[in-house]
Amino acid sequence: MSPTLLIVDDEKNTRDGLRNALGEEFEVYVAPDVDGALKTLESIRADVVLTDLQLGARNGMELVEELVRRPNPPICIMMTAYGSVDTAVEAMRRGVYDFVTKPVNIDRLEILIKRAIRERNTSRENKELRTKVERQITLEGMIGRSPAMVEVFETIKQVAPSRATVLIQGESGTGKELAAHAIHHLSPRAKAKFLAVHCASLTPELLASELFGHEKGAGTGAFERRIGRFEQAKGGTLFLDEIGEIDLTTQVKILRVLGERTFERVGGSETLTADVRLIAATNKDLSKLVAEGKFRDDLFSVSMSCPSPCRRFGTAKSTFPFWPNRSSRIVRWKMASPTANSPRKPCSTSSNTTGPAMCANSAPRSSMGSSWPPAQKSPR
Repeated sequence: MSPTLLIVDDEKNTRDGLRNALGEEFEVYVAPDVDGALKTLESIRADVVLTDLQLGARNGMELVEELVRRPNPPICIMMTAYGSVDTAVEAMRRGVYDFVTKPVNIDRLEILIKRAIRERNTSRENKELRTKVERQITLEGMIGRSPAMVEVFETIKQVAPSRATVLIQGESGTGKELAAHAIHHLSPRAKAKFLAVHCASLTPELLASELFGHEKGAGTGAFERRIGRFEQAKGGTLFLDEIGEIDLTTQVKILRVLGERTFERVGGSETLTADVRLIAATNKDLSKLVAEGKFRDDLFSVSMSCPSPCRRFGTAKSTFPFWPNRSSRIVRWKMASPTANSPRKPCSTSSNTTGPAMCANSAPRSSMGSSWPPAQKSPR
């Protein structure tokens, strides 16, 4: 469909000449004055209004001012035999796209009209794209629009301001560290360090040294004092990835840090204070590790305190539609954020998981949960 053009000029010869010249490229309507133009626009939707400045009792400026107040106004182009710089500036100020003088060069006018329509269409497309993007909900690098992700974001925003220890459970690649970063950046500790330790890649001895540091001569290769992550992250957040891989001895030390906020370097006797917020993550079933004697029940109880329900969401395909290269299998998240005065109610388990779940501290209420890991499904 050709763009619609309304020509407004009080000279009939000019109206007819422009209609004949532009009729092959546009669907052209004409009007002799402002009132005629407004009446015509009651029955058509013009893409462009080409109006003369001098139109008798009411001039083209008045028509432009009337049109630009409307929603989705047409493009307005002014033409006059009385062109001047001052008039052009005033016309632009009132909403005119461009200004041409008589006698009109038809080729240039046609190019101008097409350019104006093209720019208007591009602007509309950009606006639609911005609106579409704004409808997506983002949080610290995570993007999603499903109700599941909205609730994930709300839970992150809920636990972030607190001092609570947070445990995130989920399959590899589901964004556990990304969630930990979001919690840190939304917390009062955001200006301090965020340090991550990938526990599965270190031996028990190296992990203890990495977390707590060591004194000179504390062991093989300890040629000088080493400051551990708990000291380095002072005032900030320490993220322990794959906490289920930590040996029992190191678990005892972490439990002490959570309970007493104190620790010693390996090979040292000085008691140090840990001013750090701890976030942990795992892709393992910690309750199963507890039953097997591979994870301490008291550390599990502390980290899994859950006074509010674990909410069930949809599938990962729905929850993470904008994260590339993610498995479409069902995954589950769980967050536990105990408070000092809230009762410690570990999240219970059942076998009816239907998707990701997060558990976070809010008003105390009965807790509920689901099995982890979920049943494996073949990739789609």
